[in-house]
Amino acid sequence: MDSKSKPAEVPALTPEQAVEATVQIPNMPLMYFNHARVVSSNFDLRVFFGIGNITAQGQQALVEQLCVVLTPEFASQLTASLATTIEGFERRFGKLREPVVISSKITRKPKNTP
Repeated sequence: MDSKSKPAEVPALTPEQAVEATVQIPNMPLMYFNHARVVSSNFDLRVFFGIGNITAQGQQALVEQLCVVLTPEFASQLTASLATTIEGFERRFGKLREPVVISSKITRKPKNTP
């Protein structure tokens, strides 16, 4: 393919086609998270998921347990999908409450990270 050629466009699946085309592995892991930290580079985005708690001393404690690497294009699609899902949730159950602690403001490097 030369520099002026465009890749062939693949038609998007309808939601029904996507459900039919989706296969889940047996015993798929299920994890709960209430903390996410996003880091980007020229090539991808990394989302570190974990659990955030407040200690008895009132300090925030965050334990990151999973890193998911996404292309910027997929991250954009995921953002739109999450926004649509949350809008539907809020129509059915009411507006979400504002978070008490916003963990995305954490700027220091996590412990035990190279």
